[in-house]
Amino acid sequence: MISLKKGLIFTASLVALVVASEAWAAGKWALGGFVDYNSPMRGLGDRFSGESKFSGVLSYVRNDALTVALEYNRASFKHGKLETTPFKWAVDGNFYTSPNTSSNMKLNSYMINTVIYPGQENQSHGYRPKDYRWYLLIGGGYVDYKQVNKNLIYPGQTGGVTKTLNPNILLQPQIDKRVALSVNLGAGVEAFITDSWAIDVRARYNVVVGEIRSMLQWDLQRVWPIQTLDVGAGMKFYFWR
Repeated sequence: MISLKKGLIFTASLVALVVASEAWAAGKWALGGFVDYNSPMRGLGDRFSGESKFSGVLSYVRNDALTVALEYNRASFKHGKLETTPFKWAVDGNFYTSPNTSSNMKLNSYMINTVIYPGQENQSHGYRPKDYRWYLLIGGGYVDYKQVNKNLIYPGQTGGVTKTLNPNILLQPQIDKRVALSVNLGAGVEAFITDSWAIDVRARYNVVVGEIRSMLQWDLQRVWPIQTLDVGAGMKFYFWR
C-alpha cells in the first residue's frame, strides 16, 4: 500500500507539472481555494455528522468551454455517533456505552476535474466585473483516508464469577486505512468581481471506492462505497501572461 500511495502521488505530481507547463505556455490559468460543508451520505451518515472541508485548486483554462482543475482536499469527521451509541451486553441484556470512546475520520484527496461551461451564450460570459457563468464538473482521483475507533468496551466478555461488565476490558483500536479511487460530479456558478477575481459557489457528490468495517454490536453496517456531498464557496484568481 505504501508503494501504491507513492506511485499515485508521483503520478499526480507529474500530471500537475505537465498541466502547469502547458498552462504557462498558453498563458491562461488560475489559483483558488474553497471552504465547503461536507455532509456524509448513506452509511457514512449513520456514523458521522457534517464537518468543514478545505480545498486548493490549480486550474488550466483550455478554452471558453473547458477548464482542467487539479485539486487537493482535506476533510475530517470528528466525534462520531459511535461515541454515544450503546451496545447490548448478552450476559444481562442491558445496554452500555463506552464513556471514553473516540471515533474520528480523516480524508486527503487529490483530484483532476474537468469543468465544462455548456452553451455558447454561457461561454460568452465571464472575465468581466458583475458577470457570471455556470458550469458542470466531473472528475476523479484518489483519497487517502483513515477511520479510527478506539477505547470501546469489549462486548464479548463474560463478566467472570460476578457477571459484571468490566469497563477496563477494551477492544483493540478498529482502524480502516486505505488509498482508494474516487470520482465526483457537481455543478457551480462563477461570479466575477473584476476581470480576474471570481467568487465560485458549487456543490459536488463524491464517491470513494473504499469501505469501513461493520460494527454489528453497535448496529452499524459496513460502509461501501464511502459517499459525501459538499456544498461551499471559494475564490479564484485568473492569470494571463
